[in-house]
Amino acid sequence: MQIKKPSKFKLPLVLKILLPILAVVIVVAFILSRISISDYVILPGQAFSVEQLIGLPKKYDLHNQGKVDMVDVMLMPLNALNYPYYAWLDGNDQIYPSQQVLDSSTPVQYQEQGVIDMYNARQAATYVALREMGYHVKAIPAGVFVYNPLPGSPAAAHLADNDIISTINGYKITTFASISSALGAKTPGSPVYVGVHQFGSRKERNITFRLGIYRVTKFSSSGVAEDARCLSLSVASKEPPFMSHGKPLGCLGLAYAPYLGGSEPYYRLSGLPFRIDLSAEGIIGPSAGLAFTLGLLDRLDNGNLIKDNKVAATGTMSINGAIGPIGGVKEKTVAVEDAGDKIFFVPQANLASAQSKNNGSLTIIGVSNIKEVIHKLETLGGKLNLVHGK
Repeated sequence: MQIKKPSKFKLPLVLKILLPILAVVIVVAFILSRISISDYVILPGQAFSVEQLIGLPKKYDLHNQGKVDMVDVMLMPLNALNYPYYAWLDGNDQIYPSQQVLDSSTPVQYQEQGVIDMYNARQAATYVALREMGYHVKAIPAGVFVYNPLPGSPAAAHLADNDIISTINGYKITTFASISSALGAKTPGSPVYVGVHQFGSRKERNITFRLGIYRVTKFSSSGVAEDARCLSLSVASKEPPFMSHGKPLGCLGLAYAPYLGGSEPYYRLSGLPFRIDLSAEGIIGPSAGLAFTLGLLDRLDNGNLIKDNKVAATGTMSINGAIGPIGGVKEKTVAVEDAGDKIFFVPQANLASAQSKNNGSLTIIGVSNIKEVIHKLETLGGKLNLVHGK
């Protein structure tokens, strides 16, 4: 028997040409994907029921038929491979320089600050919703969070995000204003004694360090100091000291402006009538405050404030019921439209941006406080009935 040798397999000519090109493309794509660009893109996320994140005792959970959606966005660092697509082809995103997103923070610090923001959003939502329902809940100021200390300052050298300042120089810290009172008119180099504990722990630790000095970074045309920054005395600088009444001014390195570097208030809630669990589910940032508040009202309200409306909401929530602006509202509007919601509450300051993405299917309402939201829902047929008299 004659055994026929198998013929050698030959690649088609077109594959011989395309395979090397494909290999080059893959290598180039891999290299481009490893080249970071100092920009971030904000993309539409998802609108989903906030009420699935709310845990209540069965006795108090009325499970109304209303629907309250919260909405998030995706924040993604860009590289040389995906930048062209998001910069020129995708019309539902916004690109921001990393400095505008992170400020002086590292990505890790940004994440930690987002956790602080979400904690405060849940605390405020719980307090405001219960107060609106008639419960006598108290929000007790219990310190301030350290939040993105100013670069080069004593606070940046000795304190960290997620630290909570409870005392300074023996004085109890309850608000940001009390920090200035505790420091007094201290000169640069004066010792400062700070009592702090980490978020999630009540174990107190004491830190001693020295105040820094304000240095002028900008003068007006007439020579008046217009801007200054707080630097540790060990930081070399040619900038002149900021003078107050002929003396240099000492500083800690925190400012009452969380997104510029500084602090946020820390509250403990007292008098809660029952246990309330608000789950973050890995979401960070402050913008879920309003959605959590509305979701809680809907779950607790026997008057059915939301009624049968499909409502979405975004905005920060303060202990006093004020609603503050948020980022990524254009992308959130797209996500809300995709989810089929009909009413979208946004902070008044973000209304114009949200309207710019309205395809006509949404009623977008700008609001400044929780009272305005409740009033608007009642004009749409809802009703908030107190379950506990004020």
